[in-house]
Amino acid sequence: MGTLSLFVALGIALGLSLAPGPAIAAAAAPAIAEGVRFWHEDWELACDNTGICRAAGYHEDRADLPVSVLVTRRPGPATRPEVKLVLGNYTEPAAVKALPPQPVLTMRVNDRSLGAVRLGKDGLSGTLSRAQAAALLAALPKAQARVSWHHGDAKWVLSDQGARAVMLKMDEAQGRLGTPGALVDRGTRDEQQVPGPRPLPLLKVPALPPTLEADRTWPQRQGPALLAALRATVTDARAECTLLEEDEPPPLEVRRLNDRQLLVSTRCWTAAYNGGSGAWVVNRQPPYAPVLVTDSASDINDTEIIASHKGRGLGDCWSHEAWTWTGTRFVRSSAGSRGMCKLILPGGPWDLPTLVTRVQQSR
Repeated sequence: MGTLSLFVALGIALGLSLAPGPAIAAAAAPAIAEGVRFWHEDWELACDNTGICRAAGYHEDRADLPVSVLVTRRPGPATRPEVKLVLGNYTEPAAVKALPPQPVLTMRVNDRSLGAVRLGKDGLSGTLSRAQAAALLAALPKAQARVSWHHGDAKWVLSDQGARAVMLKMDEAQGRLGTPGALVDRGTRDEQQVPGPRPLPLLKVPALPPTLEADRTWPQRQGPALLAALRATVTDARAECTLLEEDEPPPLEVRRLNDRQLLVSTRCWTAAYNGGSGAWVVNRQPPYAPVLVTDSASDINDTEIIASHKGRGLGDCWSHEAWTWTGTRFVRSSAGSRGMCKLILPGGPWDLPTLVTRVQQSR
C-alpha cells in the first residue's frame, strides 16, 4: 500500500528494517511548506521549514566503535556551523565503559592533532571548538578524509562517505552555493544574498468543549453507515486500515471537537514492533464526510495526533510527525527523525526536524 511503500523506500535508503511508516495527512488540510530531507552513504541532512539545517554523519558499518557528529547551521549570511559529537553506546562497548567521568578525547584530522574534546557529564557527548569544527568541515568534502577521536587505545572513526554530497545539499538548501561561506566549492557570490530565516508558523488551538458520555456512545447509534463511510477513506493506495475491515472491528473512540465535528479513532494495523490507529474528523450528522488525518497514529489527545514509529525493532532510530487541531481541521505541525539506524543510542542520537511550528493554546 502507499503508506507502507513510502516507508519501505525510506527504509532501504537509510538502512532501516521494514515497518509501516509515515502517516498521511488529510488532503483538505492547508499545507505548511516542509524543509529538506536528504541522505547519502553514512551522512544525512534535515533542514526545517525555518531554514535551519542539521547534517548528521556516522561511522562506517564495519567500524568497531560507533560515533556520530551533528553539524547545525542557521540560515543567513556568515553564520557559523556548530558541531557536536556523540559516542555510540547502544551496545555499551568496553571502550566506552572504560572511560573516566567527563573524559577528554584527542581529535585528529588527516593525521594532524586538533587538541582535546571534553565530553560532558554523560561521558558520551561534547561540542567541538570553533577551530576543530572548521578543520572537520574543511576536510570532509575532500577525498579520503580521516577524522577520528582517541582515548588510550580506543579510536572512534567518522566516515567521510556521503559527507560531500550532504554538505553540498546543505549549501543549496540555504542558498549558499558559490558564496565565501559555502561548505563546498566556495566562490565570490555576494554573501549578503544568502536568505535569512523564515518565520516559524503559528498554529492557534481553540479551547475544546468537553466530550460527553453521549459522544462516546455516538458510534453505536450510527449503525453500519458510519463504518462504511470510514472504510471508504482507506480503500485506495494512500492508506491502510486492515482491522477496520474485519467482521468485528475494534471499537471507535470519540472526542468532541466542536458542536458539528468529532474526532473518531480506532486501531488500524499492528506489526512486529509498531502499530497505528486511524483518526478521522467526522460530522456529527449524516453525511459524515470523514476526513482521514492519518492511518498511523501512536498517540491521540484532544488537539494533537502523533505518529511515532521505530525504524527497526532495536529502537535506535525513529520517525515522527504530528497534526494539530486549529478549529476546523488538523494541520500537519511537526515532522522529523532521530537519525540513522546506526546503534548510537536507544531512541536515536539526534533531533532532525523537517517541519516545526509554534502552537498557541487558547485560554
